[in-house]
Amino acid sequence: MDERRQRRACIIGAGVAGLVTAKVVKNDGFHVSIFEKNATVGGVWAPTRAYPGLRTNNPRETYAFSDFPYPETTGDFPTASQVMDDLASYAEHFRLTPHLHLDTEILSVSRTAAKSNAPHAGFEVRSRRVYASADETRQHFDFVVICNGVFSVPRLPQIDGIQRFAGPVLHSSQIRKPDVLRGQRVVVVGAGKSALDCASFAAKEGTSSTLVFRSPHWMLPRYIGRVRVDRFAFLRVSVAPYYPPYHAVGRTERALRAVAAPLLWLGRKAASRLVVRLSGMPAVMVPDYPHVAGA
Repeated sequence: MDERRQRRACIIGAGVAGLVTAKVVKNDGFHVSIFEKNATVGGVWAPTRAYPGLRTNNPRETYAFSDFPYPETTGDFPTASQVMDDLASYAEHFRLTPHLHLDTEILSVSRTAAKSNAPHAGFEVRSRRVYASADETRQHFDFVVICNGVFSVPRLPQIDGIQRFAGPVLHSSQIRKPDVLRGQRVVVVGAGKSALDCASFAAKEGTSSTLVFRSPHWMLPRYIGRVRVDRFAFLRVSVAPYYPPYHAVGRTERALRAVAAPLLWLGRKAASRLVVRLSGMPAVMVPDYPHVAGA
């Protein structure tokens, strides 16, 4: 193979990971092709997956590309549409748009053996347009990077007797408009970010909102009083005691950690109680482990 030939890289997924990977690989001199099953970039932030009221849990400074910050007009905790707009602007700014293959799903990825005219093994990628299932394209790449994420397919648990329930059963990503919950008695299963968001939204739009979960885990509020949560919860002095030791820790640090262990334990307990008190967290939502361990 002619070593001067530009190596080709296939990027599967055009969410946050896919776009930043494509940008880095492109800057390294590869020709990139970005395949995205949806009609837009954005991944979990795409309009087809964003439920009403969705916004980041992280402050905008900690959920942004280091070389492409949000506009100054963006709120402290960007909404789904603001994140989506930023990702689209990112793709345009770094000239990734011409490399996008939207509405295109990957059917298979298989290794190809090295040949006399191509001594380096590569990959054959089979794809097709979502709305043209009869058409199939085969392309060869030197590298494949999978960036489809772990939340690309909604997962609804199997619940005994659910077929007898007369109302709709929806995944959070299937709630597109507020009208779906308006005036309804809503039960939300789970206690993660999307569950708490949906339960809060249902409490405002629905007749009632009930949250059902197996066990609670820590979800810090975005604000405690008028103070943004990261102003005290994410400070170096606040989280440093929770960092695990370095893999090659020396005797001195090992001894100091052993001596400080009881104090660190008390610090974790005190921090957890402080969060509960300042945020007004009900007792049923308080986990039985320190808050940093569950962050």
